[in-house]
Amino acid sequence: MTSKINTNGIDITFPIPGINNSTQGFRDNFTAIKNNLDSASAEISDIQSKAVLKAGLSNTSLNNDMANAMISNVSLRGVRFATFNMGGSLQTDPDTVVIDVSRGDVQYASITGNTKIIFAGWSPSGTQSSLELHLWVGNNVVTNNSWLQFPNTLYGTDGKINYGMSATVRSLENYFSTYTGNSEPVTVTNNSDFAGLPDAARGITNSVTFPHGVREVKYKLTTRDCGQTIDIFPLNRPVQTTHIQMKYNSNVNSGAGTPGTNGINDGMGKLGDTKGQIATDGSMLFICTDDFVKDGVEAQTIVSGTRYTILTLGDTDWTSVMSSEDQPEAVGKTFNAIANGSPASGVEGTVQPAIWKYIDLNSFGS
Repeated sequence: MTSKINTNGIDITFPIPGINNSTQGFRDNFTAIKNNLDSASAEISDIQSKAVLKAGLSNTSLNNDMANAMISNVSLRGVRFATFNMGGSLQTDPDTVVIDVSRGDVQYASITGNTKIIFAGWSPSGTQSSLELHLWVGNNVVTNNSWLQFPNTLYGTDGKINYGMSATVRSLENYFSTYTGNSEPVTVTNNSDFAGLPDAARGITNSVTFPHGVREVKYKLTTRDCGQTIDIFPLNRPVQTTHIQMKYNSNVNSGAGTPGTNGINDGMGKLGDTKGQIATDGSMLFICTDDFVKDGVEAQTIVSGTRYTILTLGDTDWTSVMSSEDQPEAVGKTFNAIANGSPASGVEGTVQPAIWKYIDLNSFGS
């Protein structure tokens, strides 16, 4: 802002010595001085209420709350982050602990049993707010297989997260989840798999237990929409890089490329499945042998002995690649190719090859 203090109206040559001077000159100067002092007072008060200070002004406490104002193009050195002790041991289930993020960038406490936590005090939407959470794990927590539960996640009918923990929570060590509607274990792992589920099955809990010997866990939590959705990352524990992802999706475990197992899609996979992915449902070990192709491949590329699902019929001679048991051809029909495909006489039909194969773990000794 431009200061309103203006001394041009003050006549510094008045009064003139040696002659009688009109009192009007005094009044004009006094008025100008008063007006400038009033402007100075208002501007100083404005600065005092808005300035960032090293110490509190006289008779006031220091308050450098920037109220989410932006500071840009700044070079920082020796930055410290505020810590907050949440008060020893957190309350245990059935109580829910509310962690106010605004109290400190790094917050710490102990857990002594089953503990539920939720968060409040995040910064406004459109800004990223973060919290480091340090928790000391009591001896009885591991012994009793106690859990730490983060906010629930609710998926929409489109399979996207409406609110709660993001999919990052599923990478945490010793993660497990149940449906909020019936407390049954969650049996889907991809966000898109929630799209077709009923309301009671689109809300899930997000919990972890702690491996033997763990005495402290540290997490970083971030949000860009004021806590509506929250990402989480472990700081001192591994993610599930050595933990094979669980797959319950019927497009994987219903045959996984071998005909005759439940007869549902037989390992055709879904969009996003890529070569080299490994998964298990605890009984089968699944391996993805190729990338999923959204619109399938031309029927002329069919390879004998491979499992396929027909996407479009076109003018392909299906009888040449399908056994009599699998005929007649139809969109959605799954079959085991008995011969290589050949070019169609007209429009080429399309198929989706089975890309998931499996190993039956029950056939191996322990």
